Amino acid sequence: MDQYLRVVEFLLDEGADGRELLRLEETAAFIAMEDSTLAIVIHPTKRGPELLDALSHQLSLNPKVHHKLVMVGGRDDMQPLLEACQPGLLSRRMVQVYQLRDDGEIWSGRASRLDSPVGRALEAAKVVERSIDVQSIASRVRTPTKAEVERVEEHRSFLEAYRGVRPSVTIGAVALILGVFGLQMTWGGGSFLPTIYRMGANTSASLGPEPWRLLASTLLHGYGLHVAMNAVVLYVLGAHIERILGWRRHLVLLVLAGLGGAVASASRPDAVLSVGASGAVWGLLGAALGIALRPGDLVPPGVVKNLKVAALANLAINLSVSFVPNVDLLAHLGGGVVGVGLTLSGLLTRGLLPLARDPARRRGSGRRWTAAAWVCGGITVGSLVVACIVGRPWELGRVPEMNAVALGDTRFSVRATSANVQVDDEGGVAVYSIGNPYAEPFTTKVWVRPWSDPGPIDADDVQMWRSRESAVDEGAELVDRSPVKAAGPPAYDEIHEYADSGTLYLRYTMYDDVEVTVSTFVYEGARDGVKAAARAASKSLTVQP
Repeated sequence: MDQYLRVVEFLLDEGADGRELLRLEETAAFIAMEDSTLAIVIHPTKRGPELLDALSHQLSLNPKVHHKLVMVGGRDDMQPLLEACQPGLLSRRMVQVYQLRDDGEIWSGRASRLDSPVGRALEAAKVVERSIDVQSIASRVRTPTKAEVERVEEHRSFLEAYRGVRPSVTIGAVALILGVFGLQMTWGGGSFLPTIYRMGANTSASLGPEPWRLLASTLLHGYGLHVAMNAVVLYVLGAHIERILGWRRHLVLLVLAGLGGAVASASRPDAVLSVGASGAVWGLLGAALGIALRPGDLVPPGVVKNLKVAALANLAINLSVSFVPNVDLLAHLGGGVVGVGLTLSGLLTRGLLPLARDPARRRGSGRRWTAAAWVCGGITVGSLVVACIVGRPWELGRVPEMNAVALGDTRFSVRATSANVQVDDEGGVAVYSIGNPYAEPFTTKVWVRPWSDPGPIDADDVQMWRSRESAVDEGAELVDRSPVKAAGPPAYDEIHEYADSGTLYLRYTMYDDVEVTVSTFVYEGARDGVKAAARAASKSLTVQP
């Protein structure tokens, strides 16, 4: 007993890192350490499985606190019991174990050092022999104040209520974006641009004739990793925010943040296709920061500090990712501003009681919030439905129908998937762009270049023309070039591959007065039938009667 008390005394001495003696019993003393761990000095009266059960129970009372278990007494039989109390290497919790044996030997377990404050205290207690004033040590036990007890109880009640809330909206939102991505794969693929365009990708038209794209685009994703990352972050952050705000306000936050991000993205002068739930995710990041800065009664003071650290760290990490190429920074910032604004202003938190008093968030979230939540959810899903009805993305899985399209006032026509032709003049060269380059399964362009010296062509002209160097765009690779041996005017074909983008089919045809180039571009991920149709379209130039 004296050695046990000496260890307690030395751990509380200056320089030993013992901050406060919380409890002193005949078999155990509990000391709060300067490094925020809890040291338990044990004078065992039990042995074997009974002692292990007692130690495990004690550790389970504070599952997130790092511990130091200090056994005073016993022999080698104690060491396996102490080692059994240490969690695995991948655990986020640390339990250090020490023993001062009956024979005076000192032992430490994994990740427990004898040159630490605990080890030095054991060494001092081992060599010093003096009488112990139990009353003097007992007088150092610090009795918590009423306010401290209330704070601990408030913290405990908050955590208990927090863990008891099922984040139903968050789970539903994750399931929704995964299900929509499954539809994208069914109708052409996540990265197949015509699919995401027809399903409601965000464009400059979102702020004009096609407003449904603003919310429909928040349910779409470009590729597997994109949807997986957003789903994970949405689940982790969303579950946290939903438990604090309740499902109604959480759903309103998700939709408004997603809308804010989409509006910011579509407002860019160079707005192109944009998809993803990142605006909504950033709304959660902003809301987490807003709650941490202005928690009110929603979060106990003991939790606020950790919330601030986590919110700022998450924002810093996600902001750095936002500057990666092809990431929509404005969508992120737009969603984040909405999240911060709604929480700091109190619009989302006004009327909410502390979570322990109202875990279901029924009081303070009456009919208006319920109606707002259902309207927001309905408009979001409805926007996707409208986009699909207008865009008919399921048609992309079929071989496209093609019809003859006349090229303005020229004598030529080609077969294409659309009759919508736009004509431009590029330095005397007529350029015919057919169809919407985002909505069609492949795009068609035709260049009609007049010769500077028109007239009959001979074999030398054809040979020189066919042997000229190919013009390959940056980022493309010429994979095939071959002459056309069929009857008719001289022609040759080229195929260019763009890494992770698509394939360009070209046919050059030589006439006495002009050169006509027909190009078709098919996006990466297109079905084999679509690729075959694009190849055929590049060869479809005919002279109208």
